[in-house]
Amino acid sequence: MDKIKGEDRDIKIIYKKASEDPHERVSIFYELARPLIEEYNAYCTKRSYLDFNDLLIYANKLLEKDLQIRKKFQDKFKYLLVDEFQDVNTQQVKLIEHLLTKSNQLFCVGDDWQSIYGWRGAEVDYIVNFKKYFKNSKIIKLDINYRSNDTIVKASNEVIKNNKYKIDKEISAIDKEGKKIYLYCAQREEEDGVEKVVTKVKRLLEGGYNREDILILYRTRRAIDSYKPHLKNLVRTNTIHTAKGLEAKIVFLVGLTAGRSGFPNVWESDRIFQIIKTSNYELLMEEERRLFYVAITRAREELFLISEVGNESQFIKEIPGEFINRNNFLILNLKPKEKIKCKKCNKEIDDSFNFCPFCGNNLIILLHDKELKLDYTTENRKELKKDQALFEELRKLRHEIAQEEKLPAYIVFHDSVLKELARIKPKTKEEMLTIRGIRERRFEKYGKMFLEIINIFLSKDSSLAINLST
Repeated sequence: MDKIKGEDRDIKIIYKKASEDPHERVSIFYELARPLIEEYNAYCTKRSYLDFNDLLIYANKLLEKDLQIRKKFQDKFKYLLVDEFQDVNTQQVKLIEHLLTKSNQLFCVGDDWQSIYGWRGAEVDYIVNFKKYFKNSKIIKLDINYRSNDTIVKASNEVIKNNKYKIDKEISAIDKEGKKIYLYCAQREEEDGVEKVVTKVKRLLEGGYNREDILILYRTRRAIDSYKPHLKNLVRTNTIHTAKGLEAKIVFLVGLTAGRSGFPNVWESDRIFQIIKTSNYELLMEEERRLFYVAITRAREELFLISEVGNESQFIKEIPGEFINRNNFLILNLKPKEKIKCKKCNKEIDDSFNFCPFCGNNLIILLHDKELKLDYTTENRKELKKDQALFEELRKLRHEIAQEEKLPAYIVFHDSVLKELARIKPKTKEEMLTIRGIRERRFEKYGKMFLEIINIFLSKDSSLAINLST
């Protein structure tokens, strides 16, 4: 409703578009929503109620139709001051335009880097292209941050540079001192991630910090579920949206993972919302990045980022390494991509490749040779050929699953995960969950099938199953 009213969309046109949409779930959604919307509007009319958007809509209609009333209010206000201008919607800008004349003045304060309410109708274009909407205006950039330390401010500058649609600024901090940003990548956030964060929070409280000094932020409610039982009454927990305007000495940003319930979380790209207003995916991603910017700049002194090994949010990778502290707080489990050299063409490549992208050489044996520092003895060759044979069996299974579920193969398990499975040959769930890139949910969905293949492979007489001759 916010988006429909804020964008000044005709509800009848939206119903028509939804009914003609080729995707059944879209038309069903609006069929279900229609009686609720109509009942809500009827209730407001009957009770003579206006919601916030209605106040704007009816005020604009009145000012459009009645020139006498419009002039009365134009003459009444010599100065128009608008705060948080980055979050204005179409109706609010219309109201400003109705009140603004050559005789009065408009003064707006806002930060386009913190525009995070597009999902409810806010339009960042009004501040980014301010001079287009308000002719002969002047822009004054306020480029000093009085809250966060120098490291956090510089890191946030680097993150937001990835956005194309913005006003260019270079923010500097008053506080030129400051600790680096702490990063922890858990094996499984709901387990060791929660444990480490709760332990750290308790130590901070025991060390003299109070409840108001610490803030736990999260993008989606699912991200905080595993933390809640352990953090009740200890510290504040907020969604990033509700934390706008807040600050704390120490901020933990949890749930920094990839995927559907991670961060970024571009749910507004769903076709259901595109019926109201067509959105550009890249611009939606930029709003998610602005939300990340808001989150990290809530911290005054220290910032802790919590993710998962092999499932990190892309925003973590946008923070230059010079601002990350990889030694303190907790042991960092995030492994950098390793390089190997192809023995055939001598090119240096990532260890995620199975075959050299330059010459096509098989790299699986080479990878194990590097990890285990082996010479190519006959015995070692036999073991590595076993690994390769198992790897191929696992790839076949992955291909079958991907075909059946109509997914890219890497969504099931990445090649690097299959390599580890072939090398370690886990026999139990516990052993399998120690492998980077395999978490509880992924194991429950696919892991049992892969364990079965591994156990079948191990139960065979390898001398009959594969040719180990050198």
